[in-house]
Order: sequence, then structure tokens, then C-alpha cells
Amino acid sequence: MNRLFPERISFKLGVATFVVGALLGALALLLITYFDLRSETHDVDEQLDTIMTVSLPSARRAVHLYDEALAEEVVVGLLNYPFVSDVAIYDEFGAELVRRRQDVDGNPHVLQQWLFGSNELKVSRDIQLQHVTEDIALQPGRLVLRVDQSVIYAPFWDRTLRHLLQITLLAVLLSVVLMLVFYLMVAKPLSQFAASFAKIDPSNPGAAGLDIPSRHRKDELGLVVHTTTELLQQIGEHIDARDRAAQELRNKDLYVRQILNDSPIGITVVNRQHRPVFVNRRVVEMMGAGTEQQLIESDISDSYVYPEDASKVLALEGLGRVTRESLQMERRRLDGSSWWCLMDISRMEFDGEDVSVNYHYDITERVKAEEENKRLEHRLEQSKRLEMVGTLAGGIAHDFNNILTPILGYAQMAMDDLKATDPLYGDLQEIEKAAKRAKKLIQQVLNFSRKRSGTHSEVVLEELIMDGVSLIRASMPKTIELDLQLLTPGLKVWGDPSQLDQVLMNLLTNAVDAIGETPGQLTVALEDYVVDRDFAATHPQIKPGLFAKISITDNGCGIDPATQERIFDPFFTTKEPGKGSGIGLATCHRITTDHEGLVTVYSEAGQGSTFSVLLPTYDPSQRGETGRLNTSEAIAAIQAEAQGRGRIVYVDDDDKNARFAERLLFRLGYDVTVYTSPRFALEKIRSQPQSLDLLISDRSMPDLSGYKLIEQVRQLRPELPVILVSGFAVDDNEQPQDLNISGFISKPFEKDEVAEMLERLLNPAEEA
Repeated sequence: MNRLFPERISFKLGVATFVVGALLGALALLLITYFDLRSETHDVDEQLDTIMTVSLPSARRAVHLYDEALAEEVVVGLLNYPFVSDVAIYDEFGAELVRRRQDVDGNPHVLQQWLFGSNELKVSRDIQLQHVTEDIALQPGRLVLRVDQSVIYAPFWDRTLRHLLQITLLAVLLSVVLMLVFYLMVAKPLSQFAASFAKIDPSNPGAAGLDIPSRHRKDELGLVVHTTTELLQQIGEHIDARDRAAQELRNKDLYVRQILNDSPIGITVVNRQHRPVFVNRRVVEMMGAGTEQQLIESDISDSYVYPEDASKVLALEGLGRVTRESLQMERRRLDGSSWWCLMDISRMEFDGEDVSVNYHYDITERVKAEEENKRLEHRLEQSKRLEMVGTLAGGIAHDFNNILTPILGYAQMAMDDLKATDPLYGDLQEIEKAAKRAKKLIQQVLNFSRKRSGTHSEVVLEELIMDGVSLIRASMPKTIELDLQLLTPGLKVWGDPSQLDQVLMNLLTNAVDAIGETPGQLTVALEDYVVDRDFAATHPQIKPGLFAKISITDNGCGIDPATQERIFDPFFTTKEPGKGSGIGLATCHRITTDHEGLVTVYSEAGQGSTFSVLLPTYDPSQRGETGRLNTSEAIAAIQAEAQGRGRIVYVDDDDKNARFAERLLFRLGYDVTVYTSPRFALEKIRSQPQSLDLLISDRSMPDLSGYKLIEQVRQLRPELPVILVSGFAVDDNEQPQDLNISGFISKPFEKDEVAEMLERLLNPAEEA
């Protein structure tokens, strides 16, 4: 690089040499001048002393004798000296005897003016002229002499000026010579050295060579160049090593970032200000952000569903020590949706700064699985309780049905013997109604405790609701206003009418109880409802499609959230002891589930409740007719044609039921033989296998069960029609298929039911 001449080292060195030389010369000049001035002053003083000594006798005599001529002669003689400007002689009385002046060319020298200014340098000498005569001293006169020093010292100042010029010229010459010598020996090689430096590639300094003249290869400059070259090579090697290390670091950084971004674990690095400084791709996906920068710039404190979770996280992030904590919380994505997060918070120091490294695990599926497990555990517990209830209810129902069978049967047979106008006929009807209600109640208990298919048929919900509303209206307080809204008439479902009626009556009864005696309103609505995929996804027990929706709304006391969570649990009730069994809503839930439907509740404490029943609508093209409806005329015809048409063996360990069955079958016109011991009955059948046309056996007997008895009889008469009677709920799926049982009758059985089944089995041709 070309530099200005005043900026060059050689010029600066020349100037410095000149200044130093000038200063040294000035100092030397001052010393020389000082000593020369002292010598010159001494010479002037001696010269003046000599002049005064020579002129002093004549001046004394002239004063003593008052000789003006002599005095004039002395004065004129002194004025002959060029540096004397004024001479005066005074007598002893102080009167001026003679005085003469002359102009002296005594302008101050240049150096004198520079050192002492422009003032004239004049010196006066005043000498007494005392004359002694015969040892008598007379009053002296005076000789006054004024001398101009500028004239005296003019040669001195000229000599001093010459010395100054000589020293200055010598300093300039020396500085120029030194500057040239330094330029040639130092500055120029340094310039070449600098030019070589300018050619160095900063990225690869070791590849460039430094030029230096050959005459300097062994001197200090050569050493500097050699050392610098080695240094540049070392710097180049260090730069290469640093570049390689930087590249490796970048590669590792990219590798680590790739690992972090591909990690299934969300990672966030948060500074002391609780701002994220790094987030990996998984966290971006978890939070529903578009980019990492979008998430970094967002306020992550808004992502916590519950403020207390945010406070815990901020507190752990703010700890000034290394720690590790785990928190489980519900988070909110940027789009507002929520997800469950397990967060591990590690506090550490990184690059001199305290940071918090947060590890995020999406445990939404795990939480859902845990909730599902809890639900399944609850259902399992419920199933166990139901199994226990089923076992208990089955035993009770069996004994109770054995008691009801003769009551209902004898009442019906007594009614057959009486006319409708007989006073006892009405009493027997009430006994029959009560027995049938007891039979229905036992059947409901069995239906609740054991899942049975029941008898399914087409059910018109409008008719079902009208019947249920008519029944509940007769029993509910007059202060309750009932509003019936059949928004979609004609809706049909496929199900068990008695079970669906039970669901409706349970819900209506609960609504009336919730309103109580206070004025209120009960609304029953029927409409069609489309279950879409989103609704079905949150209610997996039903499938998308068209449903019938029955809504029962009351403005009663309402249900709090804690109670709603347990409202469908068996035996859970909020009613007073003796007023609620706790199985009503559980039965509703069970029946709707069996019908591939759903029952839901929406309620607020003090604001009333709405129970909704969803049932899939019935499509006749998808189902066929099952069963047929029996009329009283058909039963009468069957009874009329059944007289003496078959031989029946009836086996039951309960003597009362056996005697009642004997009388009933006899009245129906059949030849009946009754046994209370299944083993004895089997022996009789073995002895005469062709002596019977049909076998009726109780299922549960102590010696030999009904299944075992039928199995033994089948070996004797494979084609023999067999009817199984049971006080338990009868489920076709639970019966042994290889026994080929012809029919099932549940206790307590009715005359018409038995007559229809016997006619169908013993006289199939006539029935057809």
C-alpha cells in the first residue's frame, strides 16, 4: 500500500534526527555563546579599564587646573573610540567642565534583538578624578563615560550567528543523510515486506512467501521475515485446523439437531426469562405450530389448560440450582385443542447461563387408555356385582316363581269355573293381576341380573310413549304439567316391547319424583336423530346412522356432577331408604345397550334434568317377522280341539307346582302323569318308553337336573317333544344344543301360554 511521504518512517526518522540535532546544536551553541560572551565581556572590561587608565591623569590635571582645553583634548581623545557615545568631565563642584557626544552606529544585532529585545544596551562609567598635592587631597572631579555595548559585541554576535547557521546546516544535512540511509536500509525493505504481506490470502496465509532483498537475508530484517514466514505457516496450519474443527463442529451440530428434531420426545430449552431459545420439530408438532420460530415467538404460558400447572413449571424453571422434576398436565395447542403431556424439567448450566431443558412426552393415548382401563375396571366390577345379584336373584326368583305358579294357575282355573257375573270372579281377577305383576317384577329382576335376548319385534315408539304417558299421568301429582311433543311420528325400532316400556316408565317415574309436589313441567319428546362419526367416536357403544331419540325433561331438583358420574351404577341411589332400589337407571342403561342404543343425561343442580334415549330405527327390509300374536279366539279353539289328544309326563321336585300342573294339564284335556322324583320318572319311562307323547321337566332338581333327565330320555325316544320349565330366566344361548329342547316355559306359567305350546308340539299338522 502506498503511503504519503510524511507518513513514512524514514521521513519521521529524518525529522526526528533534525529536531534532535537542532536541539543538541542549540544546546552546544548556547554553551559556546555563554562562554564566548563571558570572554568577550572580560575583554571589553579590560579595554575600558585600559582606556580609562590612559585618560585618567590628563582628566585629573584638567579638572585641577580648570584647563578646559586639556579637558577638551581628553574628551575628544575618548570619543575616538567607536563604541564611546558620550564623555563628560565635571569639576569638584559638580559643574560640567566639558561634555561631548557622538552618534554611534550601534543598532542591536539580530541575535541580540531575538535574545534581549530591541532595547539599547548602553553602559555608563563614572570615575572620580581626585588630585593629591603635598599629601593634601583636594575635592575630586568626575569623568563620566557612556559606552554602547552593541558596537562592542557586534563581532561576537556575528560569530555566534555563523555558528548557529553552521549547526543548523549540519543538522539538516545529517537528518537528510540519515533519512536516505534509513530509507534504503530499513524503510524500503519494510515497504517490500508490507507489499508481500498485502499479497497474503487471509484464508491460507501459509501459502504465500515474503519477499526480501538478498542483502538483508542475514540481518535483522531477514530474521524478521524468516520468523514471520514461519509464523504465517503456523497460523495457516492453525487456521486449517480451526476450519476443520469448525466444520466438524457444524457437522456435529447438524447431526445433533437432526437427532433432536427426529426424536419422538419434544425438547424445549428455556432461558431465565422463561422464553424458549430452542424447540425441536416434535414440540412444534405437539403444539400445532407451523414453524419453530412461530412457537418461539408465542407465549407458551397460554398453552397450559390449568393456571396452576403453568405456575409449577415457571417455579421449577426459575430455580437457581440443578434439579429434575416431572409433571403431568393438560396442554393446549395453538389451535385450541388439548393434549396430555408428561414434562421432565431439568435445570442445568450451559455456556455460562442457567437454562431449563424441558422434555415433553405426548401421553394423550396413555391417558385415554388409563381412562378406558378405569372404565373397563368399573364395568368389570359392575359385572361382578351383577353376577352376584344374578346368582342371588336367580335363587330367589326360582323359589318365588314356584310360589307364584300355583297362585296364578289356581286363580285362572277358578275363573274358568265361574261366570263373569259371579262376585268371586272379580276377586280372582285381582289375584290374577297381582300374580302377573309379581311375575313381571321377577322377570325384570332376572332381565337385569342376566342378559337375555327376550322377544324382539317391531315397536312403534309413538304408541309406546302414549301408553307410558297415560299410565304416569294417572299417578303423578296434578301440579305437574305434562307436555307431549311427537316431533317425528311413526318412528319404529326393533326390540323387546316390555323392556323398552320398562326404560320409559323408569325415566318418567324418576322425572316425576325429581319434581315432587311442587308445581313443575314434564316434557316428553320424540324425534329422529342422526348420529354422525364424531358423535359415535365419543360414544363407541353406538354406530353412525339414523336413530330415534326420546327425551324426557323435567324442571326438578337437578343432578350435581359428582352424582352424574355414578348415576348408572347398580344400587346407587339418592332417594331415601325404602324409596329407591338403585337398579332403575342401571336397568335402563343395560336395556338400551342391549338394544344397541344409548341413554345420556344432561343436568345442572337446581335447574332440572334431561334424559335422552337413542335407539336405532327399524328398517323392515333388514329384519323378518318373528313369532305371531295369539288371540283369545285362537286359544279357545286350541283348547276345544285339544281334548284327549296327548299323554304328558310332568316332572317337578316341588309338590305344589306338580299338583297344580297336573290339574292344569288335565283341565286342558291331556292325559297327565306327575312325578316329584326325576329318577323315579326316568325308571318309569324306561319301562314304557312309548307310553308318553310329551315330556315336561323342571330345570333345577336336586337328584337329577332337567338337562340330565332329558338327555337320558333322548336316548330312549330321540323324537319325543320336550318342554323345559324353569323359575330362572330362560336364555336360548345357555341351553345345550344337542338336547333339541322343543320349548321353554318360565314360571309362573299361564294357562293360555301352556295351551298354545302344547297344541303346537302335539298337533303341528292341525295347527298349520
